[in-house]
Order: sequence, then C-alpha cells, then structure tokens
Amino acid sequence: MAFPWLLALNVGSTALQLFGGKEKGEAQQETAEWNAAMARYDAAQAKVKAQLDEASLRREGEINELLRRREEKLEIGSFRAKAGASGLATDSITNQAVIQDIMKRYELESELERRNIEWDASVIRYQGEAESQRSMLESELYKREGKQAKRASYFDMGTTVLSSAYNIGKSGLLKIK
Repeated sequence: MAFPWLLALNVGSTALQLFGGKEKGEAQQETAEWNAAMARYDAAQAKVKAQLDEASLRREGEINELLRRREEKLEIGSFRAKAGASGLATDSITNQAVIQDIMKRYELESELERRNIEWDASVIRYQGEAESQRSMLESELYKREGKQAKRASYFDMGTTVLSSAYNIGKSGLLKIK
C-alpha cells in the first residue's frame, strides 16, 4: 500500500464532506421550517388585519350614520324655522310632505351606505382569507423545500462516498488482495 497518508487525506476529506453535507441539509431544513413558521404567522396576521379593517369600516359607518341623522334633524329644523318665519303653518300638508322627502332622502343615503359597507366588509374578509390561504400554502411549500433539501443532502453524501471510493480505487491507494 503506497502513500498511506494520501489515503488518510482522502478518507478525511470524504468524512468532512459528509459532515458538511449533512449539516448543510439540516441547516436548509431549519431555514425552511423557520420560513414556514413565518408564513403561518403571516396567515394569522392577515386574518387579524382583515378583522380589524372590517371593524374599523363598520365603526366608520356607524359614525357616518350618527352624523347623517344629526344633519337630517338640522335640515328639518332649519326647514321648519324658515317655514314658520315665512308665516306658513309648520304642520301643513305641504310642509309635512317636504319633511317626509328630506327623511326619505336621508334614509336612502343610509341604506346605500349600509349596503356599501356590507360589500366592502365582504371584500375585506375575502382578501384577508385569500392572503391567509396564500401564506399557508407558502408555509407548506417551505416545509416541502426543507424536506427535499435534507433528502438531497443524503444523496450528496452518498455521491461523495461513491466518488471517493472510486477515486481511491482508481488511484491505486488501496489494494485489496
């Protein structure tokens, strides 16, 4: 057996490559698992954000409704004051018809706003759910990538062993009798 130190170097090199390959595969899997966890966190955050956005939208709608009712009362009060100042009876049929029209207009505006809020809320919920599902799919993808990286490292280690054995045999460093 010629050059035993070359054989030892080759075996040592192979061992280091095996260890490095194993560590690389495990590190890639850990990174993928971390990314998957972050994607799951993003999914949860997307749902929470959608809930908060929806609640904010509804609260804004409630405030607008209160302001609209106040505006309606002010407009009716202003109309009654003007009608009274002009000498018209405040309870006349004409005045009541105008007041009814004002009330109907505000009610239609309120109904339109409620429907718009419901539509916008459903869009917010849908977007939040879609973003959450996208993040969960991304999480699954990261997990698979991690498993594949670890599996690939095993194949790399096997290739390293076979390549080293071939090189040792080809070089004649190890002769088996």
